Order: sequence, then C-alpha cells, then structure tokens
Amino acid sequence: MKENVQFSLDPSQPAPALRFHGPEELARWTVERLDAAVQAGQTEITLPCWTFAGSDWKATGAAYQILKAVMDRYRAAPQIRSLTLCCATPEDLRAFQFQWNMWYAEEKLEFEHA
Repeated sequence: MKENVQFSLDPSQPAPALRFHGPEELARWTVERLDAAVQAGQTEITLPCWTFAGSDWKATGAAYQILKAVMDRYRAAPQIRSLTLCCATPEDLRAFQFQWNMWYAEEKLEFEHA
C-alpha cells in the first residue's frame, strides 16, 4: 500500500493550550484528533503536529513517537485517502520529515537540514 502522507508548514497555527508531560501524551492527543476526523467522516485529513522543540524532550524523539502513533492509526483506517501533517515551526517540520525518511518513506523527502 502506497501511503498518501504529506507534510506542510503553517506558522499561523496555534499550539494546543494544554500542558503535556511527555511526548507520549502529545502522541495520544494527536491521535485523538485523527480519530475525531475519521469519526466525522473525513477522508482527506490535515492533522496539526507539534514537537514542542523548546521543552525538555528532543524534537526528533517526540516526532518519532507522534508519527508512529499516527501512522499506526492511519494504516488501520483504510477510509483515509490522504493525510497532511501540518507543522507550526520549521524545527517541527524538519523533525517530522527526518523521522518519516528514517522509518516510512519509500522515496526520501528533500528538506533543509539547517
């Protein structure tokens, strides 16, 4: 199955007004957003994603946990035709793209490593 997952940058998107104690909580919260979209009948889903790069945890580690949880759910929901992961910061975008290239990409994404 070829996955239809894309990444985008939207600096105007607000971060969740919740405090997360670790990336696993943020991953659960993100998957809940995905589940809500699926339950609402959406098939082309845009999912906001953050790593909270300035927090105590590493952005790439948080991106890995979030992306793994999202992809597990994505693969279990065949009605999803496309998924766009929308990041608010360039750091978040790079972290998600890096993890995508490491674990999921059939073709590697091109992105800046700055």
